[in-house]
Amino acid sequence: MMRAPALATASAVIGTALMFPPFAGAQAGSPGKGLLGNGGQVFSQKQNTRVKPDGSNLFQAVHDGFARTMFTGVRTHSMFKEGRLLSRYRETVIVKPSKDGALRFSLGLDRVLSGPHTKVQHKAHELHAGFLFHYRDFRIHDIAAARRNYRVTAAGGLRRFGRNLLLFNVVPLKPRRSSYLVFVDSASATVLDQVEYAPNGGVVCSLSYDALLFGAGVLAKGKEWWKPWISVQQHVNLASAARTAGFDSRPPTKIADGFGLHRIQTATRERTWHVVLVYTDGIDTRFVIQTPSIPTAVRAAAPVLAVQRYQVGPVTQYLVSHHKGLQHLVVGTFYGKGVPRLLRDLLK
Repeated sequence: MMRAPALATASAVIGTALMFPPFAGAQAGSPGKGLLGNGGQVFSQKQNTRVKPDGSNLFQAVHDGFARTMFTGVRTHSMFKEGRLLSRYRETVIVKPSKDGALRFSLGLDRVLSGPHTKVQHKAHELHAGFLFHYRDFRIHDIAAARRNYRVTAAGGLRRFGRNLLLFNVVPLKPRRSSYLVFVDSASATVLDQVEYAPNGGVVCSLSYDALLFGAGVLAKGKEWWKPWISVQQHVNLASAARTAGFDSRPPTKIADGFGLHRIQTATRERTWHVVLVYTDGIDTRFVIQTPSIPTAVRAAAPVLAVQRYQVGPVTQYLVSHHKGLQHLVVGTFYGKGVPRLLRDLLK
């Protein structure tokens, strides 16, 4: 049996959102077709489900109510590592579903309160706004999976911004996962404030609203809605993705307990095709992004695979430039030392 290649890891910690997958927030349309409208999802027009005080329907209500209520908010986002503040910045978020049910939102960086403050940071935030909105805010991506993998307990309630908010602890049933404290608007099931905790109980990320207005007449004039800056298509299986991208991807066979394949996408930018595999346990998400790679003479001869590791708050990115004809990019929240099992499986 062939031995797996040795891995050498180079690490960097980044305080603001620079290294997220650029196309991860682009919501795709029907299989084989382009994006819908402004790149938004289409939702049903049914009335929002009110959240029950005991949290028994929290996952269903939050999933069904995602981005279906118009509001404008100013919020502060903070990221920590081992109790140390990495960065803190203020955002403005606007959500306005259109009459046809398509999602429209804007997420802009207003001011960096702590940490690096450069034009690059503002541009990076703009490019990754889709990922931040869809995957770093507390979301329910799969109701059944969330119910299997997390437990909800009520933590009281309060009144803010003229709204009744319910507080819930969302605790994982599997090891090495984040837990959450979420503040949910009971009427619309919109998740507002949130705190994300590491398995050791330390805070890794927090989001708090400083100002909030619900309903019509709150939109800033001239606001541009977010649009994906890379073309993305969604597929029903890997064979369809391979036909579009022109190469066969290699999905991992070993992923963390409780995670399942949630979405298969292809993305193209500057004539380079990517296959994007999105895995979820209902709340947390992990990305495997593969691209054809041509080995250099140095790479071909090297007995050790170089793994570049970048950490952005609680999110870590692992990049292997070449292995068996593919570049591998793995992105997610991983706790524990060393290279995650998912990537090791890809590099056998």
